[in-house]
Amino acid sequence: GVAIHAAFVSRATGSDLLDPDSLAHFGIPILLVVTGNYLGKIRSNFLFGIRTPWTLSSDLSWNRTHRLAGRLTVLLGLGLLVVAVVWRDSRLQFWAGLIGLALVTMIAVVHSFRVWKSDRSRGEPKPRQV
Repeated sequence: GVAIHAAFVSRATGSDLLDPDSLAHFGIPILLVVTGNYLGKIRSNFLFGIRTPWTLSSDLSWNRTHRLAGRLTVLLGLGLLVVAVVWRDSRLQFWAGLIGLALVTMIAVVHSFRVWKSDRSRGEPKPRQV
């Protein structure tokens, strides 16, 4: 947050010290790499993570799903860094990031269900509260 504010203040004052575009091109992929690194290490909770009915009712599903999603998120972040360095195209990076996040999410959800199905110690998924 501070870096983004500093970049916009820098641009508003005519300084080229921090460029908001460069910050977005490199900051978001780095954020994905850092987040992916921690994603595989978090414990089951109701606030953060891939919270499907299957991951919430099976520790095995939670752990394996988050390890896989963490690795995929790190790979996505590294791929977006390559796009930022090699092509320098904002639209390409945006669409690659959006499609990449959608794929990581879909793969994680399917994986969570498959692991839950094979877990002999699983509980039944909790019904949704409206």
